[in-house]
Amino acid sequence: MKRWKTILTAAAGMTAALLMTVPAFASVSKISISVEDVINTGEDLREPEITLNVSDCEIAEIDWSKDVSKWKAASKVTATLTLTTDDTFKSSYKSDSVRVQGGDFISASRVDDNTLKVRITYVPRAQLGVTEEAGWSSRSETTAVWKKVPFATAYQLRLYREGTLITILTSDSTSVDLAEYMTQEGYYYYEVRAVGETSAERYYLLSGEYVTSEDRELDDLGETGGSWKNYQDGIRYVRSDGSSPAGQWEKITGAWYYFDGSGYMLTGWQQIGGSWYYLGTDGRMLTGWQEIDGKDYYLQEDGRMFTGWLQGTPGIWYYLNPDGSMAVNTVIDGTYSINAYGQWIEPQ
Repeated sequence: MKRWKTILTAAAGMTAALLMTVPAFASVSKISISVEDVINTGEDLREPEITLNVSDCEIAEIDWSKDVSKWKAASKVTATLTLTTDDTFKSSYKSDSVRVQGGDFISASRVDDNTLKVRITYVPRAQLGVTEEAGWSSRSETTAVWKKVPFATAYQLRLYREGTLITILTSDSTSVDLAEYMTQEGYYYYEVRAVGETSAERYYLLSGEYVTSEDRELDDLGETGGSWKNYQDGIRYVRSDGSSPAGQWEKITGAWYYFDGSGYMLTGWQQIGGSWYYLGTDGRMLTGWQEIDGKDYYLQEDGRMFTGWLQGTPGIWYYLNPDGSMAVNTVIDGTYSINAYGQWIEPQ
């Protein structure tokens, strides 16, 4: 028995010695990631530089959730980072052990002892450009229009009358009707710039510079001192003297409206005096090209629906059917072939 005890004791000592010679690998306990703060200009966005602020591992690969050409400013994208180390990664990491500057941590999963996949989000930032072609609509003398700015989600507009600020408003489209503010005769102009619509977006979408429109002179606004009244049977306009238009056209704050014999404002297609007119949902008489119920129509300056041949630009003609709709993909009079855009192109 003593002999066996001696052998076991010796074996235990050898095992302990062997264990002491096995190299011990440290585990990566904390990870710090920096995402470069990029402020893009123009329509093309670029990837930020991503670096690790630790010395015991490195980034082997970065895989984005979508190609950079499809990125949008202020719209979140995801990056999957493949990290490698000569030490070992822990089996799991939480947000308090993975710090991301310039982005947000999603998750971390170990592929093997030396490889870790880390997913983070990043939101591209952009300096918004200028609002080009700021002017006035040819269809409505009180409607401001301008060209869309890449990535902009809203536009801020400041309206002036002869140098005096009238109002400041925000629009999410590239046009806004200012009729309710342009109630006096005189010269009007506005300034407009691209902005982020929400306070959260404004960190990622830096406001563009104001652009000034040309002047718009209003010298014949018609009735301006009255008010609109809603009744059970429709909408009526009450002039400043208490009377209401009925069975007639009335120009109100620069736009034309038609009222039936009971004084109610009409909308939609109306045949008046032998001609067809289209009145918008707000009652305004529309002019120029209009898409109505999926078909294109041309309404002349006085609002009358046009039929027959209409020259758009030199050498390009359109044909408006007897019902006013633009002809497409057809042949007129057996001779003139109309394409899908409604055009007959004059031979050279």
